[in-house]
Amino acid sequence: MLPRIDNALRRGSQFARLVAARFADDRCVQVAGNLTFTTLLALVPLFTIALTLFAAFPMFQDWSNAFKVFLLTTLVPEVSGKVITVYMQQFSDNAGKLTAVGLIFLAVTALMLMVNIERVFNGIWRARRNRSVVQRLVMYWTTITVGPLLIGASLSLTSWLVTESMQSVSGVRGAQELLLKLLPIVLNGAAFALLYIMIPNRRVLVKDALVGGITAAVGFEVMKRGFGVYVMLFPTYDLIYGTFATIPIFLLWIYLSWLVVLLGAVVVAVLPHWRMGARQPLFGDGGALYRALRLIELLHEARLQSQTPTVSQLVARSGIPEEEVEQLLETMNAPGWARRVEPAGWVLVRDLQTLRLVELYRLLGVRSYEAQAGDGELVRAAGGLLAQVEQELDVPLGALSNGNDPANAAEPSLSQPARA
Repeated sequence: MLPRIDNALRRGSQFARLVAARFADDRCVQVAGNLTFTTLLALVPLFTIALTLFAAFPMFQDWSNAFKVFLLTTLVPEVSGKVITVYMQQFSDNAGKLTAVGLIFLAVTALMLMVNIERVFNGIWRARRNRSVVQRLVMYWTTITVGPLLIGASLSLTSWLVTESMQSVSGVRGAQELLLKLLPIVLNGAAFALLYIMIPNRRVLVKDALVGGITAAVGFEVMKRGFGVYVMLFPTYDLIYGTFATIPIFLLWIYLSWLVVLLGAVVVAVLPHWRMGARQPLFGDGGALYRALRLIELLHEARLQSQTPTVSQLVARSGIPEEEVEQLLETMNAPGWARRVEPAGWVLVRDLQTLRLVELYRLLGVRSYEAQAGDGELVRAAGGLLAQVEQELDVPLGALSNGNDPANAAEPSLSQPARA
């Protein structure tokens, strides 16, 4: 029992370090500030588009009311909720009076936020390729228009389910309170998970998105309670800004909200790496050479079968995270070893009988060192050893088959699919 607990704590600590490192590497603290400014410009237009859509279809009136409640109870602090509601209503009433130029500006302002969010998410997921313009516009418009409809529908359905559930547990007060407390976390978690699946140009597993969504939802609940306590116990902003205190409070809320959203995104992006570290210790630090060899052999086998595997297929067969597969493929594409073929496949160009292991060794950034005048004895000795290593690696990959490489007797074939 104790070894299992120790292992779980060790794995949890490792995951926390991975998340913290990625959060810092992606400069999420600074990025949240940039997104806060963009959100400030696009927030009311986004809400106006959603509410205008609801107003255009009277059958969605109940969903519209549920959506407004969701916004005021989840996305804005209580002290700013009334102000935001007034501005949204005024802006929505005036939207019908806008000219064509005004409507275009409204749409551009809303799309500007979506573009920035996609750029940030693609950076977190290390997505190297962008969607086409048509795909991006469809995704943006779907998120802006269909998203509120789904939220309104789910809230209406959930409200009915909660009412029915409370009637069945009317005598159990604790069960009612627990249900009401868990409901916002479940709904917000599902919304965040959908966000993490749709926006990045990367294949995201549903289970990973749900973990990140629940993480962000719990973070939101903690932040709401902490923020409310802070504003109530430390009314500094009211004393300094007076009637304008709502503005800095709302700005701080948006900033903290983006920190929570980005934290959830980082959790989702890191999960595949964390799992890979648990299942394949061979691919630890410095394991890029082994990952590249696995991809080369998979591509070689596919070429023998006249196949052009996609990145997703290579990920499934190798167990390597998608972003690392793409990075290695692009690295091998630069010298012409591998080539992308339409629509989304990859093919190995070099033959294993001519591709030498030392070439791969150098391609991944390790090169021998030529001693320079003034180098110490330690540097010269290390340079000589590296030169010997390159001589040992100067063999064609085709010679490293099971019959010729004794090391393979103790290692599984690189072509075997990753174990679940």
